[in-house]
Amino acid sequence: MKIAALALPLLLLQSAAPAGIPTPKATKIAGQPFFGTDIVLKNFGYVEEEFFYEGTANTFSTPEFGKNAEITKSGIPFRSRLLVRRPASPSRFNGVVFVE
Repeated sequence: MKIAALALPLLLLQSAAPAGIPTPKATKIAGQPFFGTDIVLKNFGYVEEEFFYEGTANTFSTPEFGKNAEITKSGIPFRSRLLVRRPASPSRFNGVVFVE
């Protein structure tokens, strides 16, 4: 599969998480993206958007060889940003995602 936009993390956020793993919340940030490109993307049929994604995470033990890691602490809050460049028209998206 080829990769065309920075949308994979958002797609992963929208998919169902395995049981016991909280699904992060994504919120679009209005205005010009921080560290956005200086290229006028609309001239090429693309848009650039920025999102916060946040939720809770776990820390894990360092297991002995051949054993599974165990959760040592849960419910740790996190928040990060995600910059997405994608075709302005959804019909132009070919399923390919670039992640940097």
